[in-house]
Amino acid sequence: MPLIERPQRCCDTAMGEAKDGEVLADRWAEVHGVFVDDQLRAGVPGHAVGWILGALTAGALGLGAALLWMRRQFVVVTVEGASMAPTLADGDRVVVQRRRLDQVRNGDVVVLEPPVNPPGGYDPGPAGPDGRRWNIKRAVALPGDPLPAGVTVSGVDRVPAGSLVVFGDNPDSIDSRQRGLFDAAQLLGVAIRRLGGQPL
Repeated sequence: MPLIERPQRCCDTAMGEAKDGEVLADRWAEVHGVFVDDQLRAGVPGHAVGWILGALTAGALGLGAALLWMRRQFVVVTVEGASMAPTLADGDRVVVQRRRLDQVRNGDVVVLEPPVNPPGGYDPGPAGPDGRRWNIKRAVALPGDPLPAGVTVSGVDRVPAGSLVVFGDNPDSIDSRQRGLFDAAQLLGVAIRRLGGQPL
């Protein structure tokens, strides 16, 4: 006796009636794959088929979980403008790993939103597809570090907690020299490499 019996009747989904005596084995095999008795005739034991299907299902679930984790940890962004030239050019795509301020080091290339009301009044530019205005710059001073030359904040000589100073690699970049301190709460993460290219 086969492990799975071939169906002898099937409901007509359109009418809700059973079609008496209609043999639908060929259609059932087409939808569900080969029958277990066909697998046995092919020399594949039934328990091996179940084990293989279980392993494939577990593998698919594991892959899905890994992809979800990667999506939460990494983002791909496209560079617009020349503020990071010559390190990054307009149109370069970079992989950004989401990080908090305490995971950023001086010299890291970071992606973050600019201050909303900067002291120089510099417009942060148009919003991206996600409705946010992202900048890509290099972190040059972190909380507790002295303010670099060219950055002036009234009554402050060191970077306060929850802030950072960023410069573009291009001397013509609009960055902390014009906009002041950047808020760490607006930090997306650290650019770690060009997509398909060298680490930064």
